[in-house]
Amino acid sequence: MAARNKTRTNKEAGKHQEDKASKHPFFSSNEQENASGIRNNKVAILICLVILLLFAGIFTAYRFFITPERLTIDQLHERNLKGKLDPEEGYTYRGFSFVRANNMWFTKIARTGTSDIYNLQFHYGPREVENITVLGDVKSFLRYNETFITFNPSEKRLSYTALTSGEITINLASVLGILPHAACTKNETRGCSTAAIVNCESTSAPVLSLEITPDPKIITEKNCLRIQGNGTDLLRSADKTLLQWFGIMD
Repeated sequence: MAARNKTRTNKEAGKHQEDKASKHPFFSSNEQENASGIRNNKVAILICLVILLLFAGIFTAYRFFITPERLTIDQLHERNLKGKLDPEEGYTYRGFSFVRANNMWFTKIARTGTSDIYNLQFHYGPREVENITVLGDVKSFLRYNETFITFNPSEKRLSYTALTSGEITINLASVLGILPHAACTKNETRGCSTAAIVNCESTSAPVLSLEITPDPKIITEKNCLRIQGNGTDLLRSADKTLLQWFGIMD
């Protein structure tokens, strides 16, 4: 009987020790969970830092080792003349260097009788416009000091007509010294209400007529220069006209 009581007492004492131990802060389950959470947070932070460092390394490598070198137009011309550019990046045409940048073709010309150098840009280079038909002497138009630039406002999709007109206007005024005057063939829009109404048959003054036609073509008739085409072909015809005016093409 005494032994049984002693055993019970020992069990109760053990249980008391376990209860006491479980209540000790070192054995607190909440604090163990908190400690585990802190460790997990530290691991997550370290992972994020590693990922950020990896991205920073990749960006730096791309910037300094992968991104193509940006060259100026003059540097491109220098490489082109040394034959260091691919054909789609640059070529020489009758002694003129043509280089491709920003989706445009660039070249240089010296104005006759002066030391002035002009940096010219075109949507199309000479190789891309060689097959456009030319009727008459386009260069004869350069004898004029001013000209009308006219178009038919009734045509649809005039965005390329506007782009072509702007390209010709800039080159006439800034390089060739020919004063352009905006005109329309009909007075049918608000924009044409204040413009001259002119076509090739209505005046003896020089007229440059932008005409939407199925095929690209350049036609010189007396005082009239017709630049024809549809969409990008109209731009091609205009660029060939400019290239002939500048003496780059025949």
